Amino acid sequence: MSSPTPSARRWKRTAATASPSSACAAPASRRSGAVSPPRAAFPSSSSIELDREIERESGLALGEIFALYGQPAFRRLERRCLEAAIERHPACVIATGGSLVSEPGTFDLLLAACFTVWLKAAPEEHMGRVLAQGDTRPMADNTEAMDDLRRILAGRDALYSKADAVVDTAGKTVEQSLAELQAAIS
Repeated sequence: MSSPTPSARRWKRTAATASPSSACAAPASRRSGAVSPPRAAFPSSSSIELDREIERESGLALGEIFALYGQPAFRRLERRCLEAAIERHPACVIATGGSLVSEPGTFDLLLAACFTVWLKAAPEEHMGRVLAQGDTRPMADNTEAMDDLRRILAGRDALYSKADAVVDTAGKTVEQSLAELQAAIS
């Protein structure tokens, strides 16, 4: 099956990823709270938060999936839910978590099927967004959490840069980030 061109993908589906704390973005959406692209940027489009689909499919919260079954089970669910979203929704916005890029097959599927946007932010902003939403997992029992996050983001930079567009949200308001996101996909 041939991959649609970026132009064709743009009108079919848009997916955004950023880093550990955002989604369609990854950090700038669900976990980060800075930008919620599915609803704000594309009010007339269907929007899917992949993490919510994973929870719905499994009947468990993300933390419970990891605690009970580990990362391999989460990755299988993530792939299955992404495939289902692509199959069921020919035109939609898919918000993904930033760690999706670490699973090559799933990331390749996303790149082939969707116009992708990386919502980029400084590590400190990612961490702040995660904590502001009450998710303390990144800091739990880890005095080096910020250093770890910097290493993770640096290690994923080449993967994130494969996105069709990049929106740097660092130091910007939600409104500024949203305007740049809308411009990136128009």
